[in-house]
Amino acid sequence: MLAKDLRVDTSAFDNVPEGELYIFEGTPAPANISEQNVTGPAGAIPLSGTYSYHWSQQQPYEVPGGSVKLLDSVTFGTASNFAVALFTVKPGAMRELHWHTTSDEWSYFLQGQGRLTVFVAPESSRTFDFQAGDVGYVPVPTAHYLENTGSEDLVYLGTLRLYVFVSTW
Repeated sequence: MLAKDLRVDTSAFDNVPEGELYIFEGTPAPANISEQNVTGPAGAIPLSGTYSYHWSQQQPYEVPGGSVKLLDSVTFGTASNFAVALFTVKPGAMRELHWHTTSDEWSYFLQGQGRLTVFVAPESSRTFDFQAGDVGYVPVPTAHYLENTGSEDLVYLGTLRLYVFVSTW
């Protein structure tokens, strides 16, 4: 799974140390991410005061295996305690192995089918199959990854309770 995730041969892991490694939180997103200007009949509405966000106008962040759009307190000021990401995973591709140190993750599957594997150190994992209309749950801080097992794009919403959604995608 790691070789597929990192697009390397399995021999790249021949010298990985045995035993558990420790996980540290990353750094917060920069404060100067461009602001969205929302305009109403009376003029510009401050980002912190709007209750509307036009996700369809956000350009996705593209990677070889798919794309992601983020909605969090940076892109939508009203989202002060949650974040949502709209993921598209191409057939045969996977969302990288990752974990969240401060929030559970809820996933709502909109299209396609996928397989979610959750991993609890040191040696326990569980795998679940999902399709459009299903909901998945991953408890904090469980490591997990998601594979598209179908022949069409897998599209799902991933939701967290936090300030800023951080993804390695």
